[in-house]
Amino acid sequence: MHTWNRRRLLITGTILLAAALMVYGLSLLFRENEAFENSAGAEAEFGTEFASARIVGRYKGQKQWMLEAAAMRDNGDTVVLEGIDKGIIYREDKEFVTFSAGRGLWEKKQRGLDSNDLLLEDNVVIYMDGLPVLRTSCLQWDADANVLDAPSEVFFEREGSRIYAEQMVMDARKQEVTLKGNIRLDMDDGSLMTVVGRLTYNLETGEFEASGPVTVERGG
Repeated sequence: MHTWNRRRLLITGTILLAAALMVYGLSLLFRENEAFENSAGAEAEFGTEFASARIVGRYKGQKQWMLEAAAMRDNGDTVVLEGIDKGIIYREDKEFVTFSAGRGLWEKKQRGLDSNDLLLEDNVVIYMDGLPVLRTSCLQWDADANVLDAPSEVFFEREGSRIYAEQMVMDARKQEVTLKGNIRLDMDDGSLMTVVGRLTYNLETGEFEASGPVTVERGG
């Protein structure tokens, strides 16, 4: 009798142990499936992320810009960039200006068509010959027009002259900077010029051309 009871206890214990192991295994499988689903959902929602990236932007076979970012998230038609430290805008495959920015957005496609437009934000700085020449909060690269467009206030400095303006367009093809709105120009000789309208600066020749009411105060 005692032997039979021991066998019954042993069989019962074995069954309980097997059941416990089965429940544990199923719970692990469920957790793994749940983690996989959550991971897949996060990737679908946020896109593919990279810790660092170097991107070359080409449009119609022409290299327009290059940048290095501390982080990148590819969402398919758009790419979100963080910590842009080294960027180059090209003119005829040669370096035109360099830039840095806190973040950016590269639009690879617009309305189903290939695009190379680039939006820069957060402490955007443009450099020429290694020196900072322009600062603004937002700058847009128009791939089709080959221009940099600053829709908000800009500070431009070149060859000792300092310019404050409400808007700016920098044309890579013409090598011109067009400042718009209320413009203040502090010249290197101490003179002050204010323009309401438009001021065009030629990067190659260094010449200014104003359009609109102009006021000049000569330096002492």
